[in-house]
Amino acid sequence: MVDVSVEVALFARLSGYPVAFRRMPGDREDRGHQMAYSLADALFAYFPIELEDPSHLKKYGHKSHYLTAGEPTGNTPFAEAERTKGSLRRRVVVQTSLASSIPLRHLARAAVESPEWDWDVVGSVSMDSTPLPRNLILHGVLPDPAPIMVTANVIISSAGHNAVVAAANSHRPVLLIPENRPFNEQHAFANALRSSANVDVIDTWHPHLPWPEILSDVVKRDPKTLSKALFVSHQDFRANLHDLIATCVAVQPDSP
Repeated sequence: MVDVSVEVALFARLSGYPVAFRRMPGDREDRGHQMAYSLADALFAYFPIELEDPSHLKKYGHKSHYLTAGEPTGNTPFAEAERTKGSLRRRVVVQTSLASSIPLRHLARAAVESPEWDWDVVGSVSMDSTPLPRNLILHGVLPDPAPIMVTANVIISSAGHNAVVAAANSHRPVLLIPENRPFNEQHAFANALRSSANVDVIDTWHPHLPWPEILSDVVKRDPKTLSKALFVSHQDFRANLHDLIATCVAVQPDSP
């Protein structure tokens, strides 16, 4: 099983091994990805088939396996109590990617324009000289952002796979704002979630967004929308994984 490295997949194939290659969202029509998809005995993805690009299914659906994501085990035990006690002000938790391109000025403007909300940001921010408003706190990159995320009334998250899974596991209303990544990965994943699961998405951190209205709408959403779209039981995940492994085991290895 190879996690998106075309070089490793090619090396394994040339060494005579069956290869399962990870399928990621985005525009993967480049020569490298197409080579890996063609040489692989199976493709696997950690998202459901409902989020897949129809053009990929048409070309490679016969060997694509959708493991989805096994439902994480338990939130922090004190999460719900912590979320509901203390300040009566509502809280937004923003989760960025590690290589974030979100400018501080956009976050500061959003906080200033929604003074009745407290804004907490976990992850990287593109720093500039913008002063921090009183209702905006930058926590930086945390080993485990879950204890902060589960206290949110609304989570705003980037749309990388791991970030979306973390947001889904918080069981809070979520707004996705994809960041620019190679192969248009985050935009493709966010748009698929918007189309198939009715997840709230804004395409970019535009400097002039009506934040009070946006937050008022998102906070009313089903807090389990993302988890329903992404997670399967551990039993179903194991069954999906066994099917993938069985497919690869059935392949006769090439002679070295």
